[in-house]
Amino acid sequence: MHFFVLIKKYIMKVQLFIITFILFMINVGCEKDKLSMHSIIGKWTWVKTYYGFTNYTETYENREANIEILFDDNYYYEYKNNFLIRKMQYDLLVKEDHNMSVLYENGIEEKISYNKDTLLLYYYEGEGSLAYYTKK
Repeated sequence: MHFFVLIKKYIMKVQLFIITFILFMINVGCEKDKLSMHSIIGKWTWVKTYYGFTNYTETYENREANIEILFDDNYYYEYKNNFLIRKMQYDLLVKEDHNMSVLYENGIEEKISYNKDTLLLYYYEGEGSLAYYTKK
């Protein structure tokens, strides 16, 4: 019986993550700008990351780091406390269902949603994370 209780709790966490992600997408999609390469170019400040399978939300208070990302025409830069920690090329992909994603040179792909001054990056492999950024 204990095994079934654990399975049920896991399924509930996954369902909560999926519902939360859908709500984020609906909220951002209501005023969605036309996403293009130029939409994401610029500097973005990290606000929080939600990890769906573990039901954990990481914020500045529990990470104690200032994270900023920058997209230019060809490269993605990630800064931690104003120090460059990652630089790599990326491509903006348009899927058949018209969803957009960012494909980095290391093979990682993140779904993307954009709304004026808000950027959501959803990494759906592994632990399933949803990172929330605001335009700097």
